[in-house]
Amino acid sequence: MASVTNSISWPTLVVFNNKPADDFSFGKTKFSTRKHNIHHHDFTVTNVASPILPEIALPPKNIDRHHVAWTSIRQERWEGELVVQGQIPMWLSGTYLRNGPGMWHIGDYNFRHLFDGYATLVKLHFENGPLIFGHRQIESDAYKAAKNSNKLCYREFSEVPKSDNFFGYVGELANLFSGASLTDNANTGVVKLGDGRVVCLTETQKGSIIIDPDTLDTLGKFGYTDALGGLIHSAHPIVTGTEFLTLLPDLVNPGYLVVRMEPGTNERKVIGRVDCRGGPAPGWVHSFPVTEY
Repeated sequence: MASVTNSISWPTLVVFNNKPADDFSFGKTKFSTRKHNIHHHDFTVTNVASPILPEIALPPKNIDRHHVAWTSIRQERWEGELVVQGQIPMWLSGTYLRNGPGMWHIGDYNFRHLFDGYATLVKLHFENGPLIFGHRQIESDAYKAAKNSNKLCYREFSEVPKSDNFFGYVGELANLFSGASLTDNANTGVVKLGDGRVVCLTETQKGSIIIDPDTLDTLGKFGYTDALGGLIHSAHPIVTGTEFLTLLPDLVNPGYLVVRMEPGTNERKVIGRVDCRGGPAPGWVHSFPVTEY
């Protein structure tokens, strides 16, 4: 059994000094990283692939710097067994995945919007009683470029890279219309396709990234093989065991194309459209409902 959910809001378990820093609940069971007289050896660190990151600067003064939402992760990757208060049902087996922003700082620069944070994939793995928690940064081009250059390199949700001169500004505009400068920071959702592939998503189509649900490794881009094109799509598609449904904005004839993709393929096919009232304008549909009839 494996469960995935596609929400930008996920329970935050902040990791400091190789161990989680707070308690949290899952249903009626409380999972604790603290107990009486607990010591570091009470945590089984099974995989630490990156050292502790250096001390991170606090967000700007106009942002509540004590809010847990602005707490960036301290490691790119961490995995270990959690101490459980209570008892996990022995029949509960599988991996629960969540995805969302987890790093809001680049060098000395602080993001100003929660949706700008670089994607962090989180898992809870249940098997015969023990509970394994892990997280890892999704290795998008935007994240890797920011990490290597220590600055913002792609257009994020509310952030734009600074141009050094007028020609750089003109080039940035050209890259915007071509989509080259748009982020692939897949920090909005995670879905399991009918063929078993697990994909992290965001509003940009280039931000569709395949991950390994067991190791949380980034495997590569999910490339669409059809000729529908476009730069953006709905970040929260409707996914079942037999189909993948999403919306693509039509900027030529104002409206949205309803497209369907079958398991085992990367090809989307148009099955309908939704017209928009008013004149031509760029469209953005974050999520949408679907009924049976």
